[in-house]
Amino acid sequence: MSALALFLLWLHPLVTPLANNQYIKVSAFPDRIRLAYTVWFGETPAQAERRQMDTNHDGAITAEEARAFGRAYARTVEQKVLLTVDEKPLPVRFEESLVGLGTERSTRAAAFSVDLVATLAIPPASGHRIAIETRLEPLPLGETDIVLDEAPGTRIADARPGVTRGTPNSAPLTFTWTGPRHSDLEQRQVRFLMTRDASGDEPHAHPKNRRVWPFGLVGTLAGAALALWQIFRKR
Repeated sequence: MSALALFLLWLHPLVTPLANNQYIKVSAFPDRIRLAYTVWFGETPAQAERRQMDTNHDGAITAEEARAFGRAYARTVEQKVLLTVDEKPLPVRFEESLVGLGTERSTRAAAFSVDLVATLAIPPASGHRIAIETRLEPLPLGETDIVLDEAPGTRIADARPGVTRGTPNSAPLTFTWTGPRHSDLEQRQVRFLMTRDASGDEPHAHPKNRRVWPFGLVGTLAGAALALWQIFRKR
């Protein structure tokens, strides 16, 4: 089997044209939390989203239409993300939104991503108990990943899923769920303890956590893999 074929198989859960996937990265700093949220729309469900993006119905998506869609989608996601610090709710407000359409700017079926970033201030302290949960379900939902990231000056400990257990993704700080929630009682949640790194050293790396980050790179690789997979399918 060629290296390209192995690469496509490795990315297969991300690039299936029939499903949407979402990836959440939580970076904990001593005085803030950086939340990066990416939704990858698969080829088939992306067409309906592209048509919604095309507000003047001319079949082409302008830069302003894409920006407006990104801003509106950010407001939707904000209502679906539950973040607490020391058991106190911390409202999420995304200050950055980017719709990655690639070269396909029409309403035809073509995968694309929405990338959102929020930087949220937290009280400086020696440690915080943090919980992150998403209730967003961009149907048909394939995979949901929550990745915890040790920022400079911090350590993460006691990371565990909520009531409904996620599947460890061969990485210490990555949790994965497949498909939509089975009921409203199911939680897609991760809890962890963030502490200051007294040594001042850079945090130890978790190389396997980089599978879903940076999300922009994932989007680019997944898009390329999907295009190649479509070429092979037609042969």
